[in-house]
Amino acid sequence: MALTDGIENKLKNIADAIRLKTNKMEKLTPEQMASEIENLDKNNPLVNAIENSTIFSDTDKQNLKELALNTASNADDIVYYTTNLEEHHGIIIVTDKSNLTPYDNCFLDCDILVLDYKGGLNSSNAGCFNSNCKYIYLLSDLSLSRGGGASCFSNTNLIKIIQNGHKITLTYNDYFSMVEMFRDCYNLEELPEFTLSDNYIDGYSYYVFSKCKKLKKITSKNIPHLKSSYSSAGESLCPYCFSLEIFELYTTINRGTVTFRYCQHLHTIGELDLLNCTGISSMFTYCFSLVNVSMLNWRQYNLSFADSPNLSIDSINRLIENCDKDGGTQVARTLTLHATAGARWADETQNPRYTELLTKANQCLIEISY
Repeated sequence: MALTDGIENKLKNIADAIRLKTNKMEKLTPEQMASEIENLDKNNPLVNAIENSTIFSDTDKQNLKELALNTASNADDIVYYTTNLEEHHGIIIVTDKSNLTPYDNCFLDCDILVLDYKGGLNSSNAGCFNSNCKYIYLLSDLSLSRGGGASCFSNTNLIKIIQNGHKITLTYNDYFSMVEMFRDCYNLEELPEFTLSDNYIDGYSYYVFSKCKKLKKITSKNIPHLKSSYSSAGESLCPYCFSLEIFELYTTINRGTVTFRYCQHLHTIGELDLLNCTGISSMFTYCFSLVNVSMLNWRQYNLSFADSPNLSIDSINRLIENCDKDGGTQVARTLTLHATAGARWADETQNPRYTELLTKANQCLIEISY
């Protein structure tokens, strides 16, 4: 009998978990695993602990059991947070009664971190979430303020934050920091959806998504915008995101150094504002798949798309057309295109605006090379 997509995916996850636990490399097919699924459910101690718990609703139990099967954990308990739980496996529950301490790795090796924490995280306690937990599961809304985002989830085995309809609000209170928020989250598959306070302006937004190797999309649905006056905003924002395909949110780039370097599958970039940019070296190096990009106020520093043969005509046209939106002084600079993209842009049968925009490029002191 053919397996449904849902069962097949579940069995694949369990097969991966068994290989991890037994340190075996041979491939286990979903069909081979089908007869063992029921026994695995029964024999998983963390699944049993969840099922017997009086803490969670039926819906939460079902969700958490599915997560537990994916963790390859041998843990058999669920505990409320206290200090000195650095090596605890299984599930840790954090509530407003938990005394969170301002040091890293409070939840090291925790499989599932369940948050029912309404007090909010700030610069004095957010560092404790810098850990190796695989899943974060929300039972209530969560707020981050001041430095509460800095390195909050970085250097972890985090796969996903399950919000269950609850909000994660970023609150501007003198300043807010997203610096290194998800840095080195190698296994992160998707971002949560953040809500911004009405007066939100990000104070620090660099290295935010660096080396999120499995992340495929970063959009305004996840974070409405990244606006910042801080001098390093945008630096190393998401380099080495090898799976990233779409980066589509309004972003202030004040230092564009290696912002998208090695984003080899990235094809679409939303609006980048370079008004106060002080450098853009290697911004798009190794962006082999880039097609669409929108940039405002590029009026200084050389810019290279030499590794992007598929860069669209419209993207190049917009870059030149919008380089003087702010009316500021234009500085002599070079736009380097891949030979294929440059030839396509200069072909007036494909780009009727070529002569018009080449003239404007000259007026704005832009030399075009390909």
